[in-house]
Order: sequence, then C-alpha cells, then structure tokens
Amino acid sequence: MGADVSRYQVGDEVFGFVRHAKPTAHEGSWADLIVVPEDDQVAAKPPSLDFARAGAPPLSALAALAAFDALAPGEGETVLVIGAPGGVGSFFVQLAAAAGANVIAPALPEDRDYLNGLGVREVVDRDLRPDRVDAILDVVSPTPDASLLREGGRLASTLGAAGEGPGRFSIMAVPTPGNLDRLAELLDTGALRVSIQRSYDLEQAGEALQALPATHTQGKLGLTIA
Repeated sequence: MGADVSRYQVGDEVFGFVRHAKPTAHEGSWADLIVVPEDDQVAAKPPSLDFARAGAPPLSALAALAAFDALAPGEGETVLVIGAPGGVGSFFVQLAAAAGANVIAPALPEDRDYLNGLGVREVVDRDLRPDRVDAILDVVSPTPDASLLREGGRLASTLGAAGEGPGRFSIMAVPTPGNLDRLAELLDTGALRVSIQRSYDLEQAGEALQALPATHTQGKLGLTIA
C-alpha cells in the first residue's frame, strides 16, 4: 500500500517538475496523469495563474533563482546575461533588475523591446561584448568568457561550465517545496512574469520538440493538456 498523503487534499492544485534523479516519467515523455512524492518536486500552484502559465516556469525559473542567489547582484552593479531572451535568462533578468542591477543583454534587434520590457538596461549586438562587468550569467556558452569580469567578479553557468574557485557557480534547478513556494509567491504577485511564445497541444509534442532548437524564443514554449 502507498503512504498516506498529508500535505495535500483531493482537488488541491499543484505545480512543479520531475527531477532527473527520480524519474517517475522518463526524459522525452509526457502524461496527463503522474505520481510524484508529496514532499518533493511539487508545491501549491500560484492561485492567480492557470495551469498552462503555472506549468511553464518551474525548471527555468528555479534555475534563474539559483543563479540569482549565487551571483547576488546588488544595487548599481552591472550584470551581463548571455541567453537573456530564453526561459532562464528572461526570469533572471527580472530578478536582477528588481534588485537594482544594471542588466546588459546581447541579443537580436527583434529582442530589444521584449528585453527592455523585462528590465534590461542595455541590449547590445550579439557579436559585441561590453566593458568589464560585476557578474555574468551564461546559459549558452560551453566556455563562458570570464575575461569580461572585473577583478573579483562572479560567473554562473547552467551548463556546468563556470569553472572552479571563488565566484564561480555551476547552478541547477532544485524543485524542493520550499523553492517552489518561493517561486509561487513571485509568480502570484507578478514579481515574475511568464512569457509563453507559443503553446502546443499534447498531440503536437513532436512538433514542439522540433521547434525548440529551431525557434528563436522569447520566453517559453508551452505544452497543454486538455
């Protein structure tokens, strides 16, 4: 027999994502029903968001929160975000801007209005690099360019490429209830906004997978279950 559930009642709405280390559903698969442990991977859904909008952020937004906690951008500091238009980058930009940091983002011209709306102070051409900065979040490069940092600067990578030593952080999303509760509050109050560029029905999952590497995204691609 399964263990009794005490954190939630029948009908409670939850959100989260499945850890790679505890695969109830394997990578590359989707389901309309799934069993997860009550003390991990899920938390109460933000009341103000529907499931489509609440289901999109957890993986990328929790990675952004981990990067924000590691880099701790402060008032007036300059932060370079490589990959700002995507999921992790777009959430991190909002957090850093709210903390008073001056955010710089290399991007395409069509990204300018979108990124400015998230709080980016300066959008630069992707082939250009700014003067020395206080912190870098790089979610794209297998070898981030640490030479862009001022002395004592900090660098975070979601690809395990930050390097070793002080101020170097290889970060990942950790879906604990505490982290998800924190994310839910940010989403519910509007402190973090969710941008979904396009939603696909479950039957279009294959099309969504093909679009993911081929589409220049602003925010997230979503998968909905009727």
